[in-house]
Amino acid sequence: MEIHDHSPTHICEGFQPFPIHLTCLLNVVTFGLFTLIINAVLFWLTGLIGSYLRVGFTAEWRSALIGALVVSIVSAILSVFLKDELKGKKKDN
Repeated sequence: MEIHDHSPTHICEGFQPFPIHLTCLLNVVTFGLFTLIINAVLFWLTGLIGSYLRVGFTAEWRSALIGALVVSIVSAILSVFLKDELKGKKKDN
């Protein structure tokens, strides 16, 4: 029996690389701030799909933008603290 996790996190992880690669030049010009907009749009789309499927997750533009901002800040903080661990992991491969 397979259990499929369709949480918003997994939905965003599945679609996130495509828009980021598609808008690479725009990310370079805006110094990566456009990734915040991409994450906000993905959160909003996930909320739209969640409200359509009635799974209990909805997101408006404001909450999607705040969620994207929180994800960006946490990602930046974790990348600073885990930088050495990630370097060691790359050397092992």
